[in-house]
Amino acid sequence: MRYCRDATVSPAAGAMRLLALIGLLALTIVGTACSDDEEPPAETTTPQISAFAAEPATITAGEPATLNWTIANATSAEISVVDGDFSHTIADENLASGSLEVTPEATTTYVLTAVNGDKEATAQVEVTVEEPVAAPSVDSFEASPETITEGETATLSWTTTGATSLALVDGDGNDIDLGDADVDSGSVDVSPTADTTYTLTATNDGGSDQQSVTVSVDALPDAPTIDAFSVSPNPAQVGGTVTVSWDVTGADTLTLESDADGAIDISSEPTDTGSIDVTVPDQTDVVYTLTAENAGGTATQDFTLTTGDAVTIASFTADPSDTIVQGDSVTLSWSVANATDVTLESDITGAIDLSNLATPGEISLQPQQTTTYTLTAEGLGGPVTETLTVDVAPPVAITDFSASPQTDVAPGSDVTLSWTVTGATQIDIEDSAANSVYSGTDLTGTVTVTPSADETYTITASNAGSSDTADVTVTVLSAPTINTFGATPDTDVPAGSDVTLSWDVSNAAQVDIVDDAATSIYSGSDATGTVTVNPTADVTYTLTATNANGSDTADVTVTTVAAITIDSFSADTTTTVSGEAVQLSWTTTNGNALTITGDAGITNYTAASGEVASGTLVVRPQTTTIYTLTLDGPGNQQQTSTLTVTVDAANLVISEVLYDVAGSDDTYEWIEVYNAGDTFVDLSNYSMGGGGSDYTYSQLDLSGTLAPQGCAVFGGPASTADNANPTFFDGTGTDIVNDLQNGGSTADGVALFFAPSANVDASSVPIDSVLYGDANSSGLLGEDGSADTELSPDVASGSSLARISPTSDVFVERTSPTPGRCFNATTVSSASAPADTTGTTTIEGFGLDPALDTYELEDDSGTAFVLTNCTETSQDVVECTVPVLTSASSAALDLVITRNLEYTPDADGDPTATPAAQPQEFRLADAYAPSNTINWCNVQFPPTATLTTGGTTIVYGQLYIAGYTDTQSTVFDSPSIVSQLGVGPDNSDPSTATGWSWTDASPNTGFDFSQNNDEYQATLTAPATAGNYDYAYRFSGDGGQTWTYCDSNGPGDGYVPSDAGQLTVN
Repeated sequence: MRYCRDATVSPAAGAMRLLALIGLLALTIVGTACSDDEEPPAETTTPQISAFAAEPATITAGEPATLNWTIANATSAEISVVDGDFSHTIADENLASGSLEVTPEATTTYVLTAVNGDKEATAQVEVTVEEPVAAPSVDSFEASPETITEGETATLSWTTTGATSLALVDGDGNDIDLGDADVDSGSVDVSPTADTTYTLTATNDGGSDQQSVTVSVDALPDAPTIDAFSVSPNPAQVGGTVTVSWDVTGADTLTLESDADGAIDISSEPTDTGSIDVTVPDQTDVVYTLTAENAGGTATQDFTLTTGDAVTIASFTADPSDTIVQGDSVTLSWSVANATDVTLESDITGAIDLSNLATPGEISLQPQQTTTYTLTAEGLGGPVTETLTVDVAPPVAITDFSASPQTDVAPGSDVTLSWTVTGATQIDIEDSAANSVYSGTDLTGTVTVTPSADETYTITASNAGSSDTADVTVTVLSAPTINTFGATPDTDVPAGSDVTLSWDVSNAAQVDIVDDAATSIYSGSDATGTVTVNPTADVTYTLTATNANGSDTADVTVTTVAAITIDSFSADTTTTVSGEAVQLSWTTTNGNALTITGDAGITNYTAASGEVASGTLVVRPQTTTIYTLTLDGPGNQQQTSTLTVTVDAANLVISEVLYDVAGSDDTYEWIEVYNAGDTFVDLSNYSMGGGGSDYTYSQLDLSGTLAPQGCAVFGGPASTADNANPTFFDGTGTDIVNDLQNGGSTADGVALFFAPSANVDASSVPIDSVLYGDANSSGLLGEDGSADTELSPDVASGSSLARISPTSDVFVERTSPTPGRCFNATTVSSASAPADTTGTTTIEGFGLDPALDTYELEDDSGTAFVLTNCTETSQDVVECTVPVLTSASSAALDLVITRNLEYTPDADGDPTATPAAQPQEFRLADAYAPSNTINWCNVQFPPTATLTTGGTTIVYGQLYIAGYTDTQSTVFDSPSIVSQLGVGPDNSDPSTATGWSWTDASPNTGFDFSQNNDEYQATLTAPATAGNYDYAYRFSGDGGQTWTYCDSNGPGDGYVPSDAGQLTVN
C-alpha cells in the first residue's frame, strides 16, 4: 500500500486578515510528500517565511522603519520593492532571522524572496509614509475691556489657524473652562477680582503657539454706614408731629420712606447729619426706613414709631353692687381705651396685683370691711382715675347642730337635737316632711324628737344680710338584710380549684357562712367581703346575717367537673437542622380541645377530637422554636406545656459569586446559594455579608424557600449579558447594600450567616465563606470561628468564583458565569471499552443527582447517546453505562446533562419530584472519547538528521485510523488521540528500553487532511552529548494508556530499531 500527501499551506480568510493587520503577506507553500513501505525519494524542501513585518508600519517622511523577518529552509534571500529599483541581498548569517532599517520617501511595498534550489517563497509588507503636520498659530488674543471694576466681566476673544485644541490658564496656572467655544474664532467671559494675565495655547500634532493678555481690576469704595437713626418722641399721638433724625457716613444719596405714607422728600437735607419734622399718620406702629447709597453698596435701617389715641376709662363697676356678707366675694370690672398701664388700689390694703388676671379687666376680691377702690389708667393724655365703694356686713354661722343618740335608735325613743349659732336673728328646725320642730331666736338650745324611722332634720339660721343651714340624720335600728351572696365561678368548676364566695349585707352585727356539712367557712362582722373555697364535689354554701332585731339567710350552690392534665409533651429530637422533620407527641387527661403553636411562625395546629388524649404532629422548624401545647377542658379549664427544639443551620453553601463585573459593579453583582441538604429551607432566616475587614460592609437578607439540591441567586437587580443574565430568586433582585469588594493583596470575602443581617456583627461566625485575594490580613472568620485559611483566586473582571463540590472549600474561576444552574460536571472518566462495545464511565461534578438528571453523550452532528443505569456512588459522583458509539460522527463527544425535574414538597413536607417548567442544560465539550485502534503510523520525514548538540529540526509523522482519518477533510480531533516524538539510545526498542525522552506532537496545519492519513509534527532537539541516536513516533488511541510505536516503515512488520529515524549529533 502507498500513502501520499500533497501539502499546500494556505492560511484561512480570518488568518489572512490577521496577517494583513501586522504587515505580513499571506504565504503559499506547495510541496509533495509520499510514503509507503519503501524509502521515499529525496526532494528539495520548500522555503518557509514565517514572519515578514515593518516596525513601525506607518512613519512620517524622513523617519526610519525596520523590516524584520524569520525564514526556514532557504539557501538565499533578498529584499526588493514593488515598482522600484531597491534591492538588498540578505547575508547568510541573517537568513534564519534578521532586520533591515529603511527610510522611504513615499509609501513603499517591500518584497522578501526566499530561495532553496528551484523552490522559492515570497512575502510582502507595506510601509506607509505620511507628510508632517504644520504647527498652529494664535493670530489674535484680546480682552474687552482691558480694565474693569471689581465684580464686572471682561470678554477674552481669539482667532487661531490650524489648531485642534485650545487651553486657557490664568496667572496662577488655573485652567479656565472654555465650554463649547469655537477653536478657530471664539470667546469666553472672565470676572477676575485682581489684575490677572491670561495665556491662550493652541495645539495640534505639529506643535503649539500661545499669546497672553492682561485684565486690570479697579477696587470698589467702602459701602456707606448709618451710624444713628431715630424718631422722637416715641410713642406719639396720631396727628401729632415727630422729628426724624440721622447720622450717616460716606453716602452719596439718602432716601426716607414710611410704610404708611411711602417716600418722604429729604433731597434738600444733608446726607451726613440731619433731621426733618413729619406728621404722625393714622396708623398703629409706623415703620420709617432710611437708605444710604454709594458706588460701593447700600445701607438701610428701620425705626418703628408707636402711635395711638388718648387714654380713657369707659366703666368701673362692682358685682354685686349692694351690700355683701363678710367673707363673700365681689367682682370688680373695668373697661379702658388706649391705656399703656392700669393699676388698682384699696384704701384698706393698698395696691392690688393685676399681673395674673384670669379674665382681663376683671378681678374677684373678698373685702373684710367696707372698702373704697381707685382705678388708674396710664397712656397718651393720662393718667385718668375712677373710684367705687363696696359695703360689707358680718356673716351668719351655725357652729354646731347634732343629735344624741344618732344611730341605731330604737323606734319611738327620745332623741335630743342641740345647736349653737352666731350672727343670726331667727332660728328654724324642720324634719324631712317640712314639719317645724323649733322656731325662735335662741343662738344655743336643745329640742327632743321621737323618730320611728330614719329621719333627717334641717336647721336654718338667718339675719337681714345672710343665712346658713345644716343637717343631721338619725338612723333607726332595722332587721338585717342580705343584698347579694354569690360564688365565682359557680358551674362546671374543676374539682379542687379556687371558687370565690362574695357577699354584701346591711344592718348585720354578725355574718356566718357554712357548707352543707355545717363546716364553718367564715364568721365575722364584715358587711361586704370575699372568701376562697376549693370544692371537690357539688356543694351548697349558706350565709346568715344577724343583729339584735333579727336575721336573714341566703344559699349558693357550686357544681364541679373533673380536672384536666397534660401528662406528657415531647419531641423525638430536640436538636435538628433547618427544615428537618421533628415529631411532637403528647398524652392528656379529661381535655376536650388541644392546640400547638410555635413562636417561630409555625401554622397553628388544632388536634382532631380523637387526637386530644394522645397524638403526634410532624413539624419542620427552620429556626430554634418554642412549641406550646394548650389543653382546654370543661369549665373553661386550660393548661399549657412548652418544649424547645434547637435548630442548627441547614446544609447551605455559597456555590458561585460574581463580585467583579466588567464595567460598573453596582446592581450587577450576585451570589448563588446551594441547598446541599435534603430539606426545604426558609431563606428568610439567613443573610449574606461581605467585606475586607469584616463581613458587615456588604449585607443582604435572603428570602423564599429553597428546595433540596436547589440553588438561589440573590443580588442585582440588573440582569443583562454583562452579569450572565441571572434570574433572581426573589423575583426582581435586590441591590446588595454596599457593593462586594474586588479582592487584591488583602483578601476580601463573602459569607453566609444563619441570622438576619441586623443580628450580624464583626464577631458573628458564618456557616460558609469564600475568601479571594492574596492574604487574609484582616482575619476574616471561617466556619470554625477562627481566621479563614482557605483562599480562592482573585478572578478577572467578568469571571465568577465557583465551588467545585458541595463538600469542598475549593473555588475556581468560571470565565462564563452560570447563575441559577446549580449543577455541573468537571471530569468524565475514560471508557472501560472501545467504541464498538458498551462500557462504563464515571462523572464527577457539582450538584449531580441521577433522580433529576438525564446524562447523554453527543457527537458533532447533534446525535445523542443516552447513558443508562446511572447511580450516585458518592456525593456528586455518578457512574453510568455507555452504549455502543460506533455510529458517532466524531471521536470526541460532549457530555450533556439535562435537569428535567425539580423538587416540590408533598403533603407531609417531604421532597417529591415533579416536572419543571423549563429544563436546565449543562454541556462539557469534548468530554468523552472512547479508545481508537491505531491501524498504521510512521516517521514520515526526514528519515535521518544531523545536528549539533542542542540543535533542532522539525520531524513529521503520519497516522491512519480506519473510518476516521480517511473520511474527514480536517484532522481527526479526539482527546483520546495522543501523538509524541521520542529520542533514545541508538538501535533500542522504545517500548522496553530506558533513556527515551518524548515530546508532544501537534497536527501539521499545512497538510491536506482529506487524504488517508493525518500528519503530525514536533521539534526534535539534539541531546547535549554527541553521538548516534534513534528517533521515532508513538501514537495512543486511548488517551495514553497504551501506545503503538512507529518507525519509518510503519508497524506492519512491528517496530524495527534499524528502521527508526537516525540522528547524528556532533
